[in-house]
Amino acid sequence: MINMLEDLFQRVLEISWQASLLVLAVLLVQTIFRKWLNPRWYYALWLLVVLRLLLPVTPESPVSGYGYLPQAPINREGEFVNEAPLMDEAVASQAPENPDLGIPTQAEAGRAFQLSVWHVLSLIWLTGLVAWGLFLLLRDWNFRKRLQALPGAQHPVLTRALGEACALLRIKDRPRLVEAGFVASPCLTGVFRPVILLPANSAGRFNAEELRLILVHELAHYQRGDLIVQWLVTWLQAVHWFNPVLWFAFRRMRLDREPATDALVLDRAGVEARQSYGNALITLLQGFNRSGRGQVWSGFWRTSMRSKSGSRFYPFSIGKPMRGRPWRWC
Repeated sequence: MINMLEDLFQRVLEISWQASLLVLAVLLVQTIFRKWLNPRWYYALWLLVVLRLLLPVTPESPVSGYGYLPQAPINREGEFVNEAPLMDEAVASQAPENPDLGIPTQAEAGRAFQLSVWHVLSLIWLTGLVAWGLFLLLRDWNFRKRLQALPGAQHPVLTRALGEACALLRIKDRPRLVEAGFVASPCLTGVFRPVILLPANSAGRFNAEELRLILVHELAHYQRGDLIVQWLVTWLQAVHWFNPVLWFAFRRMRLDREPATDALVLDRAGVEARQSYGNALITLLQGFNRSGRGQVWSGFWRTSMRSKSGSRFYPFSIGKPMRGRPWRWC
């Protein structure tokens, strides 16, 4: 069992460092070609990192950290490896057995379990994975419980804006629309049953056009499959919790996702909608300024407004951060 765990951890470690090299390559391409890459390509490049992490088979590489580890000699077919002179069979048969030499038998060696470096590292990795996974499931269960208790939005301005946004993106199945006091900004959640969360009193804070564009933005995430990617990234981050390069990459990926979605919104709504879209973002920023909480990332500005308690995130949702505790991604 422990050998299987070691093999699994070594495979994860190999995939992780290869993905780290790919992260550096993506950053290099983004830096060199930033004048020619549009926001959608910025985000699409990060999908290569996700794809690499999902592939179980690693390509052959001439450079590997395992080459520096001591390995036992391998006896390939047609080759003969002789590390020590063999004892003559006649002499070996006459050699007396001495049980007092202190050399353990094979059975005794099997019973004497000793932790190696790989044993320890594998167990540490598994402990972190289980702890992080339980944490994510607990937070998701708690969030779903709060979400189920909220009624759907019934304000005619909100329902009309949702219908227009779905028609613009040609989405037939409308997601559920909810106003929640615990969100600081519009948020999309639910891979199989999508729900759009709006801050409380959104109908009074935004005009009809601004609401329509906000909902188009959230629906664009749904149409692009960003929720599925976010779900995969969340669990990949749990598997590779020990790799700070991937933590940085996933954060950059989330940042680059918003301008890509903004570009899609303006492409569908038209350039003339830029002013209304900007006004909606300013309204959100003013709300954050009053509350002193949250962060906003958009295609027009990449503005960070941090409170003393830091960012609020919720792992299985997409949008802007929630009010609440610092472990939620939204």
